[in-house]
Amino acid sequence: MSEIKLIPLKNIDPSPDPIRELDADQVSDLTESLVEHGMLQPVFVRPKGNRFEIVFGNHRYYAAKRTDIDEIPCIIREIGDDEALLLSIIENIQRANINPASEGRAYKRLLNKYKIKELSKKISKSVQYILGRIKIVEKLHPELIKEVGSELTITNALHLSDFSPIRQLELFEQIKKYRNNPGGSHFGGGVEFDPETCVCPKCGARHLKRSTTE
Repeated sequence: MSEIKLIPLKNIDPSPDPIRELDADQVSDLTESLVEHGMLQPVFVRPKGNRFEIVFGNHRYYAAKRTDIDEIPCIIREIGDDEALLLSIIENIQRANINPASEGRAYKRLLNKYKIKELSKKISKSVQYILGRIKIVEKLHPELIKEVGSELTITNALHLSDFSPIRQLELFEQIKKYRNNPGGSHFGGGVEFDPETCVCPKCGARHLKRSTTE
């Protein structure tokens, strides 16, 4: 059972492992909305000892802390760690700034409880999607995981995960070099792709090496 009540901000802790990256612009927009209209949607929390932990609604929480609001409306539900993680994924998965690495780690944990097809159905994502996010966490070089979503697209990250850690770093440098010099043809731009790479940094797809006469 759930209940809705006002809880003092000082008694609430943010989610310890958020699936989404905190978006500063969104927090600013929410802050303005809160000042003008108040909080229109409650934050979802669960009891943790004598405090409350956010399941989802971190952006609303941080926006409220920027105002003179002392307490916010919350949906309170007694749930365990796995259910909290699952609800957080379901709530946030369609948003643009979800963290692929956090997502992958979450799926790995949830697969200790759910079969992959069951998890796929619960979050409305394909088995391939889930395995891809896990692959990024398990196979991609730790330094490159930090770049996913910024310097490295998810598609590129999945392709690079097939190579050795050292080779991944070498290919990543090629990708950056291509983006810094994007002129020329689809396979040009001053980057030499050898047959081993087969990764196009422009479209993220695998290609065989083309001759320079094509």
